[in-house]
Amino acid sequence: MNLNDLLEEIRAMYVDALEQAIADVRASGADVLVEPALRDASGAYAGEGPHELGLRYDYVVREGDDYTKGMVDSEQMIGFDPGELEYEALTVEIEPFMWDAMQVAIEPADAKVAPLVAWFRRWFDHDESGEGPFGVAHFMSDPIVEDGRLTMEIDLGSASVDAFETLLDACVEAGAERVWLGSEVEEED
Repeated sequence: MNLNDLLEEIRAMYVDALEQAIADVRASGADVLVEPALRDASGAYAGEGPHELGLRYDYVVREGDDYTKGMVDSEQMIGFDPGELEYEALTVEIEPFMWDAMQVAIEPADAKVAPLVAWFRRWFDHDESGEGPFGVAHFMSDPIVEDGRLTMEIDLGSASVDAFETLLDACVEAGAERVWLGSEVEEED
């Protein structure tokens, strides 16, 4: 299996579960908002942290004036042997991860954050009209320096596999030399 096929399979585990949850809500007769972004009173994205990064819910059920957040989690992780690949001037280590809960660690720790923030905003921002899913990322924690690396957690939501490749492009632009992608950042010895 090549990397693209593996990424498609990892993505499908989450997106299939999201689509099923949405179908179940619709079948119950309730109104569902698909992948809505958290917004402030003016309707603008409500960001948090130093980079004002937004957040999308998987879905929200609307019944009258009541709103209930719905969350979908990948229920399992596809097992594969960890591997390493070269992407442009970047060494990428990939271990099993879930599309909706990917940990990222970048070396050196002084990599630029702006390209990573721009990457997230590109995949986060979307017109929410229509049926959805919309092919958007749901969350990225503010990058922080931890254990000598720049680390963050990313929920790729319903974003396509192209989001994964453009994340690597953002890492290159950030000046990263090495990137680790997996389910839990391991501490260096």
